[in-house]
Amino acid sequence: MAHWFISHSTKDGAKEAQALAAALEARGERCWIAPRDVEAGAPYPGQIKRAVEGAKGLVVLVTASANDSTDVLQEVQLANQARVKITPVIVRNAKPSDDLQYYVGVRHQVRWSTAQAVADAVAGARPVSADASPPGKQSTSENTPTPKGTPNWLVPGGIAGTVAVALIMWSPWKGQTPEDLIIEEAGIEAAATKTSAAAPDPTTPSRDGPPTASIPQPQTQATPTPARSLVDRPQPPTACPLRQFVIYFEWDRSNLNASALATIDTALEQTRSCTIAGVQIDGHSDTEPGPGYAVPLSDRRANTVREALIARGVSDALISTRAFGESDLAVQTPDGVREPLNRRAVITISFAP
Repeated sequence: MAHWFISHSTKDGAKEAQALAAALEARGERCWIAPRDVEAGAPYPGQIKRAVEGAKGLVVLVTASANDSTDVLQEVQLANQARVKITPVIVRNAKPSDDLQYYVGVRHQVRWSTAQAVADAVAGARPVSADASPPGKQSTSENTPTPKGTPNWLVPGGIAGTVAVALIMWSPWKGQTPEDLIIEEAGIEAAATKTSAAAPDPTTPSRDGPPTASIPQPQTQATPTPARSLVDRPQPPTACPLRQFVIYFEWDRSNLNASALATIDTALEQTRSCTIAGVQIDGHSDTEPGPGYAVPLSDRRANTVREALIARGVSDALISTRAFGESDLAVQTPDGVREPLNRRAVITISFAP
């Protein structure tokens, strides 16, 4: 699977780069970022060249130090030569240097706000509703006449019309966000309410004759009760969705480098408004050390992350760890292969309602 190459200066862009990588990888995207993904012992320039040329896109974080970085400029030059899409992200209102401006001046620039917002801009935002019209296509609700006698709640622009569109377009595909599920559950409830409201009253006389029931029916006209809209109806509290973050390690190491610590800080920052119910940390290894060594190494990696979370205020009682060794590889490789994406610890955070 092709990856996103994140070009940055480690002097003043490491935290943003790691946060962006975490946000993209949480969406299922693959990222390449130095020094995290640099293979120890292999020539550095060749790794950078191959990573840039094999990328689906290069994201360059424009900072003051990036403007002075020869490495950043060379990475952007490589991407331009290989016709790889380049997306400049302006961090802290930095202005691209003349050299960078040569390559990024005519491209759409993204200004840094949050890692998630930049990830949406780079990889495309996930839809949160199914009733939005595609770009360049106008809604037909204003141009299509409504047949006479059609209830208001069936009009495409109405509340339940929107819900009906959402129900038609929903399907349980992989990659659907928990927020989408919450929206659709509300839509199903609304549709059920409308269906109940539209059901005929068996005691009401029909157009073809009097009611068939033997008990005489009162001839009073019932006052219709207006249906409550989604806005008026109280909504159940929304639980925070499950979140995952990935920490990567250097070969044969279990210590946390600056990028790994930045990912942990990002995880806690992004979940600060939620109540943590549990944290699962799974340690992994590549196939180079061998099965007898891989499991203890994975266990050390998981416990290193655990200690970092405890040091930042997460309760020890909420954290559990597992060591998988080389039994659950992110990238399938033969035995004896050093693969940076397999040397990892996966943090899964669940939340209370």
